[in-house]
Amino acid sequence: VMPDHPRDPPNPPRTEKGGEIECVIQSRVMMSNHPMDGNTVPRLLVGRPVVPPVNQSTDDVHVMAGLLNRWRQYVIDDQPVVTGLIPVGDAVLCTNPLYGRGCSTAFWAAQLLADAVAATPDDVRAIAVAYDASLRAQILPWYRAGVEQDAQARRVAAALLAGEDPDGDPSDPRTFMRAVFRDGLLPAMRSDAVVLRAFVRNFHLLTAPDTLAKDADIGARVLAVWNARDSRPPEPPMGPKLRADLLALIAA
Repeated sequence: VMPDHPRDPPNPPRTEKGGEIECVIQSRVMMSNHPMDGNTVPRLLVGRPVVPPVNQSTDDVHVMAGLLNRWRQYVIDDQPVVTGLIPVGDAVLCTNPLYGRGCSTAFWAAQLLADAVAATPDDVRAIAVAYDASLRAQILPWYRAGVEQDAQARRVAAALLAGEDPDGDPSDPRTFMRAVFRDGLLPAMRSDAVVLRAFVRNFHLLTAPDTLAKDADIGARVLAVWNARDSRPPEPPMGPKLRADLLALIAA
């Protein structure tokens, strides 16, 4: 597990580990550890046709590994770990930055905190308990959704790195769900405004993570498009499906 973020308190409250509370992601993302300066972009574009002689590598590639999903509990068994300390943003949770939910959940939590303070401004314990209950009811489902999405991404990435088809087992329910997403939801969003609006609302955290899956009307619309997949041209590939294909294209 990576060390705590520099902004984390030196002695953070108890962190639950395992299951859906904390999930360490073994991924690698290129990232420069240097301050942003005039040479940062050229370093990230090594090998790209940038105006010479700027396109010069100045050091080795830095990697960021061990990205973690973390949910910290500041109220345990209906008792605050400490009163007078109210966590917001990264102090409560962090998820895969790819999803772009960090700022949104931080502002959301701040509003939940304001509501809790307004309800019982003179009772710090009640504020902490009410705020924690709101976090669990409204934001924790999105944290869990991120953990599940990362697990799926890891499964697909492992198969691709091994030269295998992640959708090669038709009996795997995950294969069916990926097919419905690819050949049902995506084309439906291009032709059905109801589906598009529902997806955009969900993407912007305006509905619960499982809203699309539970909405019977949306489900029927998406499945109708999926069932008609053989009557229209196949979806254009978004890129090579296997790593070997990608390497072959790069070498060509």
